[in-house]
Amino acid sequence: MKKLLLGLALLSSSVIAQEDVIDKTKNCESISNLAKQVMINRQSNVAMSKMVNIFKKEDGLTFLVVMAYEQPRFSTVEYQTKAADDFANEIYMLCYTAK
Repeated sequence: MKKLLLGLALLSSSVIAQEDVIDKTKNCESISNLAKQVMINRQSNVAMSKMVNIFKKEDGLTFLVVMAYEQPRFSTVEYQTKAADDFANEIYMLCYTAK
């Protein structure tokens, strides 16, 4: 959990520093949308190694892949959608409450 909070804090500060014009809400929204896509790929059985390779060029984003792949993969579309939505909301909350 400490690694997660540190990763989110670093990611939030990195994104905020790069985009001074966009407020924290928009930054967290972007991160949340990215997290949702990562979880959709995880639920679609995309290999974790492929996802890490995609995100390794972006500092601080591989933690999203690790967090998503720590979650179970579901077989029904209903539960896959719920998992993606829940993960996106969790990341948004952590981002928004990070100082």
